[in-house]
Amino acid sequence: MSSGQQLSVEQVSVTAEQARPDARLRRGETVTWLLLAALAGAVLDQGGFYAGAQRVLGLALAAAVAVAMWSAARPVPRTWSVPAVTGFACAGWALLDGWLHGAPGSGVRPALLVVAAGAVIALCRWLDSDHRARLSTAVAMLGCLTGLLGWYGVASHSPAFALTGQGLWRAMGTLGYPNAAAAFLAVLLVGTVTRQVRNGSAHWPTALAGTALLVGLGATLSRGGLLATAAGLAALAALLGPRRVLAALWAPVLGAALALAGLLPGLAATAAPHPGLAAGTLAAGLVTGGWAPLAWHWLRSRMARLPLAFLGCLAVSLTGALLAATGAGSVLSSLRQARLTLSSADRVAAWQAVTDVIARHPVIGAGPGLRTFSWSDPHGGVLVFAYAHNEYLQVLAELGTIGLVLLLACLAALLRVLGRCRPRSAGGEAAAAAIAGLAVLCTSALFDFTGHFPAIVLTAAALVGCAEPAFRPRDSSPTS
Repeated sequence: MSSGQQLSVEQVSVTAEQARPDARLRRGETVTWLLLAALAGAVLDQGGFYAGAQRVLGLALAAAVAVAMWSAARPVPRTWSVPAVTGFACAGWALLDGWLHGAPGSGVRPALLVVAAGAVIALCRWLDSDHRARLSTAVAMLGCLTGLLGWYGVASHSPAFALTGQGLWRAMGTLGYPNAAAAFLAVLLVGTVTRQVRNGSAHWPTALAGTALLVGLGATLSRGGLLATAAGLAALAALLGPRRVLAALWAPVLGAALALAGLLPGLAATAAPHPGLAAGTLAAGLVTGGWAPLAWHWLRSRMARLPLAFLGCLAVSLTGALLAATGAGSVLSSLRQARLTLSSADRVAAWQAVTDVIARHPVIGAGPGLRTFSWSDPHGGVLVFAYAHNEYLQVLAELGTIGLVLLLACLAALLRVLGRCRPRSAGGEAAAAAIAGLAVLCTSALFDFTGHFPAIVLTAAALVGCAEPAFRPRDSSPTS
């Protein structure tokens, strides 16, 4: 071979090497858009609760997996083998349990949800850090849209985005169920708070997003959602430090409280809506939540001894004056009686009914797809709930002790892997967000059937997938 031919061959090989990273980047962008399309389609179509949305979700995820498999494989740490094995065991047991009960197709839906969660984790781990950041930002914006639509439903009494329950309007956004909307927004909130911690409390876009998520979360009036949020934030405080979490939260909480105050006069089902007042307080709340940290840093640089408590007292005084002027005191009384209580007779009755099913089928359960929880009410009638409003009891009733043990083993394996991602060290905010997201999901599952909404489960799975350091496409070395 002549020297000219050798030079030509070397030029071609160098060009191919240079083109390979560009092709990987394009495929990464494609996978990011497909993941976003899958999550957005599920969120905007009632959380992916029904079969039509699940088919679209499955097609988008299958396409993303195909694109990722077309590219060169990334290194896979052995630490993920235990979660993968337990996840496949959960899916396999759901299929086998349905077959044992003479309904092989009944286990397909829970099995596919487990497989979809694993696929989302694997795809997010396959993405590089830039594409993960874009996906996280887009999903957070999707959550802000859902939360603000729920706020609009309450402010305008629109049945498309809110419903009435116990004499009050409650936001449900695009998920069709207030408690599901609250769980979805809470999962996104812990991710937003971790980004705020990483970027600094004065980073206004993240603070603005956190404020919008809190507004939507508060408008749902979900007790389970608030408890799940508290569990997630407590996990963040334990991992990142309470002072850092409070520094990221104080302004969004203050802004959300101001925005939600404008909803109170029209919150009762019998009251007339007050959209003008609600819109005004929403604007004031978003400005407060998004830009108060900047104003505080400006004031502190000029008046170092100005106490933060003064600003808080001023905001509380203005909010109280607003409530007094609009006559929202009677609504607060109704709100306290309906939502500010831990009692729930229907849930307690449903839990008692599901324990009867568990007592009859303790080992393998009554089979997937169980929808026969019934009990007698005090008036002699029969009440029927489609779900146990506790996912652990639901799994125990459907898949038995075997199914519940496998589910808990899978969650424990995920937490163990996330703990190895150094969530308490510098730069470990992504792992802390994933642990907090799982805390939100697991706490919400104690009070509702949020595990039946793929949008919630897969959003938490995306946080888990983004927990590890990404890999560079050129040298496959981890990035910080």
